[in-house]
Amino acid sequence: MDRSQRENIAIRISKLMKMYGAFFVGFYTHVSGVVMEHVRSGLVGEETAVPDDHAKLYQDAAAELRELLQGVGQSAVIAKILRFPVLATATFLTYFGCKFKVLCDPRESKEDKAVQQAIDDLIKEHFTRVAPKEAASYLGMDNTRQSHEERGLQMADLLAGEVRSLFENHAALLTSRSSLALIDGHSREEMEWWEAPAGILQKLGRLQKLPADVRSILERADGTNCIPLYRHSLAAGLLTCYTDLGQPRHIEVFEGNFFEQTD
Repeated sequence: MDRSQRENIAIRISKLMKMYGAFFVGFYTHVSGVVMEHVRSGLVGEETAVPDDHAKLYQDAAAELRELLQGVGQSAVIAKILRFPVLATATFLTYFGCKFKVLCDPRESKEDKAVQQAIDDLIKEHFTRVAPKEAASYLGMDNTRQSHEERGLQMADLLAGEVRSLFENHAALLTSRSSLALIDGHSREEMEWWEAPAGILQKLGRLQKLPADVRSILERADGTNCIPLYRHSLAAGLLTCYTDLGQPRHIEVFEGNFFEQTD
């Protein structure tokens, strides 16, 4: 589609999403970001930063991650990716007292069952113990309907494409103000975020203002993507990514901040 058609459709869908209280969660990462996040996690408590020469650490982390990707077909990879939106949605919807079911496109029957089993086990064996109220909001998974039979899946495909286009065309979202320095309870940043969940004061991460050129990417459609036209339906007003240096980052679209979580 040309730009005008694409943006016209985005405006119409966005209005419907707001009308029915729909929302979406956008997450993006390069493979290098996943590996670097693993590198960073392994250095917490030992170092204050990832060394400039970290080629060996990167290779070792990549090898460790490959060993974890076992299972039926690509089920381990899919389940690993899927657990993030499932847990995030459970946490987000519990605030509103809502329950939810996950709908997934079917791929291959044995693989689909393995993915479903992995997510169910994650919820029942682990999430229930640490967050029982949030875990109770999950009503299971349905991977029996094709995209052409389910409008919600069609919208998910469309929005996933828009999120991908946003990050692929604007590398600054993954690189700007990211660093090799580790963020933990002992590191000091110019602006920090502290909270006291369950009465225990802890540092959640650091905040940094978006550069003006980066903020404009999120406010006005520029022909590369339509995310600015959907921004009012972003869950909590956030887009999420791993930076190319492995920092878990929320992009606060309306407040205009990068929020990097602790390593």
